[in-house]
Amino acid sequence: MQIGRLITFTLGVIGFGLLQLWVLIMILNTMGSPIDAKEILGDGGLFFFSTSLAVGSAITLFDTNPLKIGSRDCNVTIIVCGGVLLLTVVYYSAVLSQGGLKQPDPFAQHILLQIGCSLIAIGYWFYMGISTGLFVKKE
Repeated sequence: MQIGRLITFTLGVIGFGLLQLWVLIMILNTMGSPIDAKEILGDGGLFFFSTSLAVGSAITLFDTNPLKIGSRDCNVTIIVCGGVLLLTVVYYSAVLSQGGLKQPDPFAQHILLQIGCSLIAIGYWFYMGISTGLFVKKE
């Protein structure tokens, strides 16, 4: 495993994938405003990050390793990627269908679920990287 590639891609996914979050925290810190996770993550942005990372990782995985029903890659994708998609779609739909669009921070009560989905999606992305040889030095 090439550690340099792993660090570069990890910083790219977490750093640039959540760039708007880091910039907002930096601005709030510079202004001396309190950093409240419920306000920052109350719009459900991590749900979007989770689903796009999970689906993008699945597409990359099956572009490199063709889909074979019953294979480990297929089973992991169904369980992990399917789980992330199911959780995000169910919670996002449930919150917004109960008048969430009228509330200031409709997802403020679901911060741990958003963080959990993001961590699972990052773990799946890492699995995809291992399975496709993303972190192996190309010669």
